[in-house]
Amino acid sequence: MEAKDWDIKKAIGHKWKSYEVPVTNKDIILYSLGIGFQQNPLNKDHFNFTYENAEEFQSFPTMNVIIAHRMSLEDLSIPGVPAFNPMMLLHGEESLEVFKPIEAETTLVAQDELIDL
Repeated sequence: MEAKDWDIKKAIGHKWKSYEVPVTNKDIILYSLGIGFQQNPLNKDHFNFTYENAEEFQSFPTMNVIIAHRMSLEDLSIPGVPAFNPMMLLHGEESLEVFKPIEAETTLVAQDELIDL
């Protein structure tokens, strides 16, 4: 790709179509197990993240990051940026704004926006 193919001003601020992401108890539990909770099955402190009937069942805060980016790769076109293979993209940084903890058995709305290149 050549620099003349890019129009950064068109790209910055691009928002993709918002989409819904259902979050189930199973999603929360699998995420928690995947990051290492309950390696010791007797550790009762982990039950809040791995057992849906725990008194304070909740998602681990880093789960918020995997909620986003569930859009189809076909929807990855960006105005002002030439077509590219997203598998070759170097992912440098992202931020996430959390307004409240993720609750189980709910549906979230994700809105992705490009703020810098």
